[in-house]
Amino acid sequence: MPTRPHSISELAQFSRDDSLPSSKGIKDWLRVAGALRTRGQQAIQDGDIQAGFIYLARSTTYILEKIPHHPAYDNLTLTQMGNLKNWRASDPRNSTAPSELQETYGAYITPIVIPRAARGQGDAEEDMTRQQREEQSVQAEQDRSRTAKESSKWAGKLLKINYDDTPMVTVHPQRFEDIELAVREMFSIPDTMAIYVSANIATFNNERALVHPRVWPSISTQISVVWVTASSAPARRPIS
Repeated sequence: MPTRPHSISELAQFSRDDSLPSSKGIKDWLRVAGALRTRGQQAIQDGDIQAGFIYLARSTTYILEKIPHHPAYDNLTLTQMGNLKNWRASDPRNSTAPSELQETYGAYITPIVIPRAARGQGDAEEDMTRQQREEQSVQAEQDRSRTAKESSKWAGKLLKINYDDTPMVTVHPQRFEDIELAVREMFSIPDTMAIYVSANIATFNNERALVHPRVWPSISTQISVVWVTASSAPARRPIS
């Protein structure tokens, strides 16, 4: 009389096999899993579906649940993470570290870890450079704002200065810069602003005439400033 087929729960119970000790090497576990798979396939070919299910279930349990937790699993797969874990567990500088572990780690440390550290250093340097550029940009903007404020201040105060209501600047010019420096010192005009000066020339004959600034260096006499105009344009030295 044929026996009653087992239920799924019964087959699952039969599939449990904890007889393989954890002290066995991972190769032994692999051999057992392979043998169970072969027996399961053979049982199915022979028509014994229940036995095939049990053997295949046991093989699958070893492959999916037990073998990945074996201490030697990382060495077996030779994955990057496994080698790094082994490296942390056994420092190659220690003379007792296996030589194959040192070689395996050396094969991974060069193309993986060192470039990653170099990229991290490069990112830090790039961040520092970007921060410096931002600080320079902020400083330049502050300088432009300050210059604009000074320009507007001087444009309002020095747009028209007449010798009738201001002290005169009297110099004996040897070159044009003497006149410019004297005017800047008298009216405290910053070097960042351009100034345009009209001069009243007192000649030897006591006659007065307006002379173009380019000919000032050739006149060895007194010059009195009559008109000063301040501009926000960049200061430029005239050609003497």
